[in-house]
Amino acid sequence: MLAELFAVMAPVLAGAGLGYLWVRLGHPYPVDFITRLVFNIGTPSLVLASLAGADIDATTFGQTMLAAALVILTMGAATFWWQNCCAVAGGFYLPP
Repeated sequence: MLAELFAVMAPVLAGAGLGYLWVRLGHPYPVDFITRLVFNIGTPSLVLASLAGADIDATTFGQTMLAAALVILTMGAATFWWQNCCAVAGGFYLPP
């Protein structure tokens, strides 16, 4: 149990420690670059690793993909309807 907890917590603590040390040494921290790096490389890598390690049969995976596609299409249609039929000012609904 402790080994599993350490396996999860050690990389998090190492990353936090490196970040703390980086800032304490006075090096610049490029927030925009790090954000793009995480979103464009880290997140897809995590999703791919999760899917590769999952024990899911093809039927279940296909049903999940179909459900996700239907949700995306439904939300797109609802957004299109909302913008065109409800006469939203400016054509976009952006919360304050």
